[in-house]
Amino acid sequence: MILPFAVDELFEYSPLKLKHSPEFKNAFRRYICNQIDSEDQALADDPSTNLSTLSQERQENILFIRELKVFFDSSDRYKKEAANLISLTKRIFDKVLRVAFMRSNNQNYGKDPLKDEGSIVPYEGSQTPTKRQFANVYLFLAYLYQSTLESEISKDELLFLSEK
Repeated sequence: MILPFAVDELFEYSPLKLKHSPEFKNAFRRYICNQIDSEDQALADDPSTNLSTLSQERQENILFIRELKVFFDSSDRYKKEAANLISLTKRIFDKVLRVAFMRSNNQNYGKDPLKDEGSIVPYEGSQTPTKRQFANVYLFLAYLYQSTLESEISKDELLFLSEK
């Protein structure tokens, strides 16, 4: 599956402020892929939790969640921004990409036949566009990128982009 690979690449992304903390890599992957149990979250919220009785995986999860909270509560704007980026990344991976990767271009979504600047719309079925628009901007962007990667760029699209 592509999501764990993408998460590993994101871990090294410097604005997230994690690449110098390799001990968080596995917990980061589990966090982004929504694989951390709510019980671990509750234990992370309790500073008196004795971690030594827990498995290594659970310890990693709890320590990562605590570090994320430290970032979020920090007066350092870069750490606070890193915490926000990590949370947004989790939401995009969990709520958007999981759905987007299960859909097909020209069947569930595709180019808007009424516009030739690369816009996409939902499809009712194969090669059957609707007049509706996507409500979720992140889902729209995921579909737009997938559609772009799967199709040729038309002359009109190039002209439209050159005018920007």
